[in-house]
Amino acid sequence: GRSYEEIVTEYVKYNLDPTKMQFTITEKPEDKPIGKIYLSRIDTHDDSLDVTRIYIADPSKRGKGYGEEALRLILEYAFINLHMERVTIDHFEANKIAASLYEKVGFKNEGLMRNAGKKNGKYINLQLKSMLRAEYYEKLHK
Repeated sequence: GRSYEEIVTEYVKYNLDPTKMQFTITEKPEDKPIGKIYLSRIDTHDDSLDVTRIYIADPSKRGKGYGEEALRLILEYAFINLHMERVTIDHFEANKIAASLYEKVGFKNEGLMRNAGKKNGKYINLQLKSMLRAEYYEKLHK
């Protein structure tokens, strides 16, 4: 685990950087924190951002649709509130659970980023996916 100071320091650093944002995923009605979403590469010139990390910390809360709901809310925020043109997300090539979730909400495969990630000290490929504003609105009105 990490110390309270490390977490607070990271949180403060993150909040001072305009290219990054973090959100806590909470469970209603108690507003109990169960996960996080990190956004980075927020670019207000090119109107793009990256959903860098999304996770549900408690394994017993996984597979219940919280991640999907949080991702849908983040997309709404990105396209409607921040007026983004493009949102990217990536996952380990072998992570079929992430792949199917991201495709379900409307991300399209963009390409394979070779050796762009590391797992257990080994370089691994990351699958890059993206969604454009028009695709978001198209999916919204189906």
